[in-house]
Amino acid sequence: MYKKAFFPRIMGTEAKVPRMYVETKNNFPIVFVHGAVGWGETDMWNKVMRYYGWTRTDMPQMLRTMGIEACAPALGPYNCIWDRACDLWAQLVGGTVDYGKVHAERYGHDRYGRTYDKPLIPDWGELDDEGKRKKICLIGHSFGAPTIRAFMSILAEGSAEEREATPEDELNEFFKGGKADWVHAMTTMAGVNNGLILVEVFGEDFLAPLWSLLQFLISLIMDIPIARWIYDMKFDQYHLTSKPGGIYTSIGEKWKGSKLIAQKQLNSMVHEVTFPGAAEVQRTYPGPYKNVYYFCHAGAATEDNGKGIYVTKKAMFTPTRIVGPITGSLKMKPNDRSPGFDESWRQSDTLVSVKTAQNPLAEPAEDYPGLDKCKPGIWYKMPLESKDHLAFMGCGEEAEMYGAFMLDVVQRMLNLPTVDAE
Repeated sequence: MYKKAFFPRIMGTEAKVPRMYVETKNNFPIVFVHGAVGWGETDMWNKVMRYYGWTRTDMPQMLRTMGIEACAPALGPYNCIWDRACDLWAQLVGGTVDYGKVHAERYGHDRYGRTYDKPLIPDWGELDDEGKRKKICLIGHSFGAPTIRAFMSILAEGSAEEREATPEDELNEFFKGGKADWVHAMTTMAGVNNGLILVEVFGEDFLAPLWSLLQFLISLIMDIPIARWIYDMKFDQYHLTSKPGGIYTSIGEKWKGSKLIAQKQLNSMVHEVTFPGAAEVQRTYPGPYKNVYYFCHAGAATEDNGKGIYVTKKAMFTPTRIVGPITGSLKMKPNDRSPGFDESWRQSDTLVSVKTAQNPLAEPAEDYPGLDKCKPGIWYKMPLESKDHLAFMGCGEEAEMYGAFMLDVVQRMLNLPTVDAE
């Protein structure tokens, strides 16, 4: 089928509106998942700056104008992978967020979160008149990458400990598993798949308390009505977010909640982006699955200066420019926490190493062979993009160029033959 596309003008920009047609074999919904500190379509900040499109264009909206179902859920910008996956499930199918009886008790926060009355994809997973299942394609940027990978794993496997400890009438459908067939393909962009070098250098012992303090301070600022209206922390389960209707949580509750997210466990974003934390995430959420196609994009915004140090390319104008040389000059030695680290990890998109943004190290991968040779169940490493970390969001990119890049990502996934789970 052919879909007409155009790049909508955003905020009065003078971007041209080229017409093009995109050929697709399938018409599965596209789900865009943002990274840490990010936002979704329902967040007020998205009216000012789109996470996927920046100020120039709006990728989910552009796809909808083509007749392709698309959405960009608003997940917790500071939440751990498990909590974000639970948020994503509730928003896609509708209902109240359930973080799991076991998980909530283990990490000391509320079991239930917000309620979403209207599902973003009402008929997801259902069979049509021809017996074909409605699947989705997932796109994850930065911390959105391990989020969609874990989300896929929970769809397929569920949670054995939640099934064992939760009464049947309380068990959330998400934790039952058996839904590997609900996803067609996924693409990660600048993904934090294998840990962040900068986090390892500064150390988790140093960063975790700072992260906790930062969340506490942000939660205080978010009690200002206009601040809460513009930016939503979505940390309700830890009582860091004041409830709608002006019901404020106490400073004591906020402090207690902020301490909980500093633990060195899989309920802390800081822990999950360390080298050992990322490896633990990969062990906890297995993959890849033999019916799902996997693609990973990495940015190379730095280059070797001839002395083994990677510096930000001169042509790159990026807010993260200053970070590139720091990542590109680190002399961290392999150790128990980072057994595979060497100088090849220095090349980056200024924030995320190329090695980190490519496939999870524990999973099979090869270079992209071309669409007609792609098989499910293996990661395909796309050619390196001359992009910094924020360029994958559209920052500094022309609307036409960014739109064409993202349409290529979407078209690739939608033109692959469907494979049913065994």
